[in-house]
Amino acid sequence: MAASFLVTLFSKTAGNLLYGAAVLSLLIPLGALWKWGRFQYGRGWLWTPREAIYLNASDETKETLEKFFAYIRREDGPKAYYRDRKGKKHKLDRHFFFGKLRVLLLSEFGAFRSLCLLPGGKRISEAIKIEADPDEIIAALKIKPKRAGGSGRNIKYAYIEAAFDLRSDPRLDTLDLNDEAAATRSITDWLLEWFQSAANVSADVPDRKQLIPYARKIFNHLKNRPSPEGR
Repeated sequence: MAASFLVTLFSKTAGNLLYGAAVLSLLIPLGALWKWGRFQYGRGWLWTPREAIYLNASDETKETLEKFFAYIRREDGPKAYYRDRKGKKHKLDRHFFFGKLRVLLLSEFGAFRSLCLLPGGKRISEAIKIEADPDEIIAALKIKPKRAGGSGRNIKYAYIEAAFDLRSDPRLDTLDLNDEAAATRSITDWLLEWFQSAANVSADVPDRKQLIPYARKIFNHLKNRPSPEGR
């Protein structure tokens, strides 16, 4: 679940990558899918990760995502997994995150994830989750809020940390997901609370309007997640 929150905050990166990947995949005949796999993973055994493709992504985004992939690729790291329609848990081999299009595996959209052909030819449309607490992931990635800024600069806030922390907030279970406006407003309030409690001595926090897009992404994730009966 932590992975799904992470990717929603980088949906623009995945979207840019999707366009190029979709065009390429449409040009590949069904009888030559192995070429698609070779493009992503190369030949032979995967000893080292392939260079990932990031279209129009900032250096900061690339660095953060590559830290995350390196973290879950470790032999002693947390395992990635998904659940099938019957709720059965399937763990993923760490080499699945060695391919060029690995960022698509973290997409919140099944159609995006299925574009990433896993070693052996398997595709996964189910949401991929990580066996790790959000705080553990944040500590491992060493994500720090960037609050320094000056005239003419956009201050970057710790949106990732806020989303991870909010993931475990029991108040999320009390939301009425049939009322998007009210739910988004509540999530925005809780994100603002997080920034206010985590602000440094400058008391610098993002404007409420800056938090609304992230609140909507969190709402959409909650709205589209499988029901308890389907997990």
